[in-house]
Amino acid sequence: MPTAPKSFKDEWDFNPLRYRFGTAAFAAANIATLTASLIAAPVLFGTNLVPLAICAATACAVQYLYSLSAPDVERLVRANTAPLSPETAAHAANILNRAGLNADDISLLELDYHTTIKQENDKLGRKRHNNVVTYTKDMLGGEKDILVFGKGAIDALTASELKAIIAHETGHLINRNNVPYKHIQTTLGNTLLFLGVSSLITLSFGTAAFAGAAYIASNLFEGGRKRQDELRADYNGFGLYPADEAFSSALFKLSMLSRQNGLNKPRRTPVSRHFKKAANILFSTHPSRPSRTKHSLIQIPRAQLFYKEKGLTFTA
Repeated sequence: MPTAPKSFKDEWDFNPLRYRFGTAAFAAANIATLTASLIAAPVLFGTNLVPLAICAATACAVQYLYSLSAPDVERLVRANTAPLSPETAAHAANILNRAGLNADDISLLELDYHTTIKQENDKLGRKRHNNVVTYTKDMLGGEKDILVFGKGAIDALTASELKAIIAHETGHLINRNNVPYKHIQTTLGNTLLFLGVSSLITLSFGTAAFAGAAYIASNLFEGGRKRQDELRADYNGFGLYPADEAFSSALFKLSMLSRQNGLNKPRRTPVSRHFKKAANILFSTHPSRPSRTKHSLIQIPRAQLFYKEKGLTFTA
């Protein structure tokens, strides 16, 4: 019987129409909202084009300076991580190869917040200790993609759960990020944000309110796009590793870990619980855990059937 790593990529549809359409629709709505708002503001409120041009130039400058900081992020990651243990690296290499990716072209690193990164970059460490995170070379401008395994996640997850999370992150490497779109979206969004702030300073409250409403709408669309990206990574992860309940149990453990040891604790705010829940649903970059669990219950059996029909196998 043939094994999955040799033929899986040729058989599996990594980018089905459902996810492509969802991602493209949210991205198009976002760009259209930002562009239309920047065009409409001067027409509706008589905004002087000079402040708008200044805001656009400032946004471009901020985006450029941010791009210059990418190598610093990669340096921080590499300086505060260690090579992955052979056992976990073998799990990752098996799944990466199944997806048609060369594990030798991807840096597999382990991060222990408590011993390596806390002194130099507390914020980065607090976010990454209990997660497995992908940094693509497109994002950082480096030579290799990077998979960072937080020691908290490695210690908490079983081998099956860890494989399920590796498969999800591999899904992100397959999907890649649309870097040109991201630059355009960020620049337009920052222009609109700066226009709103400058309008407040100059007491142009109509323009400020309009810019603020458009900025919120843009974030709604961008949140939807990112959630679609996560679901597509989930879908590919289920194909790469269709083990019953491994993914949902891993999500639960990582969610609980994020609330322990002072890492990633939710901020206390004087806002009602119901409002925060609604805002999280609308603006979150990740689907809710229940919705992802439901997604897994539908897609994993389909992936298992796919393996059976194609005569493929995978190691649980």
